[in-house]
Amino acid sequence: MTISHSLAFALCVFPFMALCQNASFHKSPIISVPKFKTIHFGSIVDVYEPQWQTREAPEVGGDAHARHLKGIKEHIRWAYPEQSGAAALLRGTAEPPVILQSFFGNNATTGIPCDNHIAVNDDRQIISVINSHLAVMDPGGSTIKSFGFLAFTSELGLATNVFDPRVYFDPEFGRFVLVFLAGSSSEATDIVVAFSQSSDATGEWYIYTLPGNPEMGLTWTDYPMITLTSTDLFISGNLIRDDVSWQEGFEKTILWQIDKNEGYNGNALDMRLWSDITFEGQYIRNLCPVRYGDELWTDGPYFLSNKNFAVESDSIFLLRVTGNIHDTTAVIQAELLFADSMYGVPPDARQTLGLLATNDARILDAFLINDQIQFVANSRHPETNTAGICHGIITNVSTTKEVELNHVIGPDGLELGYPAISYVGQNDIDADAIISVNHTSTIRFPGVSALYYHPVDGYSDLVTIKEGDGHISMISGVQRWGDYSGSQRVYSEGQRVWISGFHGVATNRNFAWVASLATPGFTSSTKDNAPQLDAARVIPNPVGDHFTIELTTRQIHEEICIELYDARGRKLTELIRRRSVPIGNHIFSFNAAPLENGTYFIRFTDRGDLIAIETIIRQ
Repeated sequence: MTISHSLAFALCVFPFMALCQNASFHKSPIISVPKFKTIHFGSIVDVYEPQWQTREAPEVGGDAHARHLKGIKEHIRWAYPEQSGAAALLRGTAEPPVILQSFFGNNATTGIPCDNHIAVNDDRQIISVINSHLAVMDPGGSTIKSFGFLAFTSELGLATNVFDPRVYFDPEFGRFVLVFLAGSSSEATDIVVAFSQSSDATGEWYIYTLPGNPEMGLTWTDYPMITLTSTDLFISGNLIRDDVSWQEGFEKTILWQIDKNEGYNGNALDMRLWSDITFEGQYIRNLCPVRYGDELWTDGPYFLSNKNFAVESDSIFLLRVTGNIHDTTAVIQAELLFADSMYGVPPDARQTLGLLATNDARILDAFLINDQIQFVANSRHPETNTAGICHGIITNVSTTKEVELNHVIGPDGLELGYPAISYVGQNDIDADAIISVNHTSTIRFPGVSALYYHPVDGYSDLVTIKEGDGHISMISGVQRWGDYSGSQRVYSEGQRVWISGFHGVATNRNFAWVASLATPGFTSSTKDNAPQLDAARVIPNPVGDHFTIELTTRQIHEEICIELYDARGRKLTELIRRRSVPIGNHIFSFNAAPLENGTYFIRFTDRGDLIAIETIIRQ
């Protein structure tokens, strides 16, 4: 019997039921799981980076868009025909967020769906994950290390269909936590949990596996979501029945509670499983963790859920685990709240050619600050009956719990999906947020946008972060738009976030796009102290057989190094290294004849510190 199966047996033998208000649940005793392996990410060799692309796990009758949800969306298009020229698509006087950095995210491969997520350790390293692949990048967009998850799941003896990665940065301990799934059948399903030994994402990681079929039934785990408190890691997931789509095969939602400190130390993990989570006898589906807006929870976290397959509903479920992993009196509390307006399953979004799948209306991201929870979800826009997003605000969380729900859609027929949200206030009395979102329309390719929310000034206009270069056409029928996006506050400088979204490229495939955004009027407190280039310009661009780089330096640089990288972030060559570069204008010329046609990056550093990065196109 494997470790995962032994743990599953222990969890299903010893559960007990507890009741709190209108909620019920099973709560297992604490189980200890040994470390599975220690892996040094920087030493992983993955030359060919093979990928297993899971289009839908599992596919049903060859139709990746399952019948149940497809029927709901067909009903929506019939019952709620599209309306043009809606009066108020966005409202408010807030200025849009500032785009500080913007570049390709993990672009080693594509995923079906993309499922991109992101974590950042205060601008030194970015982890960009997509389905089946991880890349560690620097803040300028260069790849430090990348590999497919198959590079070590095969070594661990796990299933080769790897999907749904999530990554989190712990600002208190300076560690990363990575969670992904391996296997989509009851006979082969595991949750892989990895803790970085330090803040260096390319260093050692401690690897653990949890059973994806903890109750030893005919189910497997799908769609994990994670959050951290000062003591615990929480992982929610949905149990799906074998050989049935995630839409129709939902069994129940489970919640793992894990002692994260043991994971950081590479010790055996203490954990417990919460299951059979119901409200008034009905299983609650999908538990979206509510992150603490500024740093970490000091006590039990909140979770949100809703009626994700409803055509129209105002129901919001608010749950809370009342204690940490070692609190024997901890329970799950649950309340049913009602929003001031309706949300519902959106129709699939239109491209220039074809449709993008919007899935359901589940809550995708949330944070709490100053006794207020803000959350985002896909939803049908009530005025246009097209794909939009809703932004919810639960005020007075500790007392009256009032829910305001605002719908957002883009101008000129721009449809939105898969939002992420982060808090960008400066202290715990603020409620500012940046919402990032994927966009598409019949006249614009799929890309990434964002808006800023201010509690007084309202919503800003959408700002385009990345305009797509092509429509998506990777499978037959409705195309995948990605099941989620990523957003993380820069904890050391709270007015900024890093986000990861979805865009189409000219070959009609999808790739992740990463950007750093800030509140309107933001100026960095460290900007004047960092070595910088006032200007770096490639002439001509696109380049022919030769190109020239014009530099204007505003301070003396000890040693400038100029390097060439390919589109996958691999270093091709060092072009030049120059010591004692004075203030002024400088010109360097290079021969581009050996380069194949494509996209490349020119990276400028001063003694290892990034000072600029430029994109060139060879054609």
